[in-house]
Amino acid sequence: MAKVRRLGTVGTSSTYLTQGLNWTRSVPLELVHRSAESEVLITSVSRDGDDAYLLAARWPREHTFYRPDEAGRHDPMLVAETMRQAGIAVAHAGYDVPFGTQFIMADICFYLISTTALIVGTGQPGIVVSLSCSEFVCRARLLRRARFHVGLLRDGVRFAYGSGLLVCLPAGAYERLRTRRSLPSSAPCHRLPRVHPAVVGRRWEGDVLLCDGPDWRRGSSSASWHVQVDPAHPALFDHPLDHLPGMVQLEAFRQAALALTTPAGDANRHRFLGCDVRFLRMAQVHASVRCRARQLASHTVHVELADDGPTPLTEGSVLLG
Repeated sequence: MAKVRRLGTVGTSSTYLTQGLNWTRSVPLELVHRSAESEVLITSVSRDGDDAYLLAARWPREHTFYRPDEAGRHDPMLVAETMRQAGIAVAHAGYDVPFGTQFIMADICFYLISTTALIVGTGQPGIVVSLSCSEFVCRARLLRRARFHVGLLRDGVRFAYGSGLLVCLPAGAYERLRTRRSLPSSAPCHRLPRVHPAVVGRRWEGDVLLCDGPDWRRGSSSASWHVQVDPAHPALFDHPLDHLPGMVQLEAFRQAALALTTPAGDANRHRFLGCDVRFLRMAQVHASVRCRARQLASHTVHVELADDGPTPLTEGSVLLG
């Protein structure tokens, strides 16, 4: 396999790669495509061999959206956000992908091995991310696609793993893809009543993405909901976007799986343990999007997002425990 490191011209490798790891200060915002420093989880990036890297990550004891649960455990969705930031940071720092490149998650899967590692301690946990790369696609000596295989460790113990296919697009190619993969935006939906926060594992109504309606009945094996998002949400939309970010779609998947498995007249006792999701088309922020879910097994729920197009926007499965 041809080497793909140092293919770009901006020299990000020498600028951002470090000798060893540290958890004292977050990496620059542009390295993980975030606008608020409070949303940056990665603190350093170092090389660990050919196409292999170690990253340091720091999880906040409190977060505006990914809050600890009642048992004092970190939100497992921080695993996905750590993976997302790690993949982008390595693309820039390890493979010289120029700033200004747009990144798209083509797919992502991750699973928890142990929930004990999620327990919130007295300080911010120092997470080590072990990341290796495969399935490279390059054009004009620039990285255009790669699969990232990730393991997360706390205190030297591996507690989560996953992989994701990251697509790197220059601005012109990104606009062409948006046009090809998106339908014209339909009229904005009227504001609808949301599902009760406790049913989908949230505390505040503003964090709920699913709307209540006649197509959902507690205790049924399948259901669907309208998806309602607030583009001004400070955590879900860290910076202005005209499409639904991958992390927002993952949250809709989680909420759908929890809502579907909530017994009639009772609270949801399930825990989110991971998911396997494929992003097929782009979803406009103001489009009419529905989330459909059906139970495959006692702890597995198939979920898809759909608009008016003939094929789903996103599809995959959620694992509960």
